[in-house]
Parts: sequence; structure tokens; C-alpha cells
Amino acid sequence: MINVGMGAVFALGLLGIMAAMIIGASVVFFIISMIFLGFWIHRKVNKLDYQKVFKVSFIIYLLLSITVVGVPVGCVGITMADFAVERNTPPEDYIDPGVELSVTDSEIDDARGFYLDGVFYKRMSYDFYEYREDEVPIAKVKDEFRNIYEVKNASGKRLLRYRGYIYCKESDMEFLEKFYTTLDDYDYYFYAYKGEKMKIDDFLDKEFNLTANAYGASSGVPDGTKYYYIEKRSPDGVYSLKIDICVTPSYEVYKSSGSYSYDLRNEELERKLKNYAIKYKHNYDEDLTEE
Repeated sequence: MINVGMGAVFALGLLGIMAAMIIGASVVFFIISMIFLGFWIHRKVNKLDYQKVFKVSFIIYLLLSITVVGVPVGCVGITMADFAVERNTPPEDYIDPGVELSVTDSEIDDARGFYLDGVFYKRMSYDFYEYREDEVPIAKVKDEFRNIYEVKNASGKRLLRYRGYIYCKESDMEFLEKFYTTLDDYDYYFYAYKGEKMKIDDFLDKEFNLTANAYGASSGVPDGTKYYYIEKRSPDGVYSLKIDICVTPSYEVYKSSGSYSYDLRNEELERKLKNYAIKYKHNYDEDLTEE
């Protein structure tokens, strides 16, 4: 079953109403033009006066009938032609890898994977891969200027990136999931939404897990509360996981999850996260001052 959003239904309904109004106006103008045509022919046959008035009126309303439909249709046609040209024109910085897949973007999304050189590459469970300039384009998607890239990584397995998702061979999936979720060392970052990332070298994996699994008593937070991310990333940049926290104006720290804020129930961890927030304000948030 196909689910259609209310916005799409409203837009389609509006377009339908506009189309009906345009067609209706065109029909009305056409009928009026035919009436004037009848008067003109009648007066011409009977050699009566005012023939020119009815002739001009007939032409005017006929042109209005054609214009009312022709202008919107012409605009739509021009727009579609421009879109087709734009769609078939590669971006200035586009690099053609010389290999095109036989599947489209929507087919890749539906199958959650694609075949390359006879091998099926499946989308991995984490989709937070960060783009790097040293990636090599190896194939493009059918009918689009979207490339699939080779991802340099530390796993020893072949990984590919397409539109922010990581893909691997189905046979490598279990190994890679275990490899990236059980590393000895991760890099940790503290940052605000759309803000610069501050590396936190003294943060530990057990502290990340304590924060992620904190579900103490939920409480509301006051106005002025700031929201941050703590990111856990593999050294090769392929695997990344983040959790949300919030820090109140009085520097109380909570794990944030939707509209809920959970008590961490760990004074040492709260103190460390508070210090990160203070340092982040000093270094990256010029609009805020330490209280």
C-alpha cells in the first residue's frame, strides 16, 4: 500500500482545482466566441451593420480561449524542458567514473543495496558516514550524476558509500558489525547542532555507555537549556554513533531523548560533561558566556 502525505494530497487537490478553473474559463470564452461568430455570419449573410464589431469580438474571445489554456501548458512545457536539460547536465565538479549501474536511485533505496561486478552490496545498519575528499568514484547510478565511492577503512574489507550510507558485501556484514562495535579505541567529540566539533581525549567508552543508557527520573528543563551531541567515532571515520545531552543554565546535565530529559545519576560523569559544556562555550559559542 502506498502512503500519501496530507501535503501531497492537498497539493494535488489544489492543482486539480486550478486545472478545472482554467479549462472552465477556456470553455466559457470559446462558447462566447462561437456566439459572436454566429452573429457575425448572420449579419454578413444578411448584409447588416456592425459586422466588424462581432468579427473582432469573435477573434478576441477565441484568442482568450486559446491563451487561457496555452499559457499554463506552455509554462509547464518550458519548465519540464528546463528540468530535463538540468537533469542531463552534470555538475561542474562531477567526475564520471566510466561505469554505470543498471539500477536507479529509487531501486537502490527499495532494495537497500545494489549489484556491482556481480556482487550484492547491502546497506549497513549505521548510516552516519562522513564524506572525505580522498574517496574514489567507482560507478554511477543509472540516469543520474550520483556516484558510488570506494571508502578507505581499517577493517580490511571493501566498503562503498552512496548518498551517506555505507554498503558492504552481505558475506562481510556480520564481521564488520562486530569489528566496528568492539574496537579498543574510539575518538570522541562534543559539539552543538551545526557547530564545530571539539575533540575530548579524556572521555572513556564506559562513560559513553553510561550516558547512552541513562534512564533516571525524567524531568523538564528550563528555558535557556543548551543541547549537545557526544559522538563516538572509529579512528578511520567509518563508524560513528552519537547521543544527545542537554545542559541547563545552572549546568545541570541530562541525557536528552525527544521531549524527555533523564537524570544521569553519576556525579563524576555529570561534572565531566559540565566542564565540556563550559569549555565549548568559551571556544566555540561566542554568543554565550560562562555563568
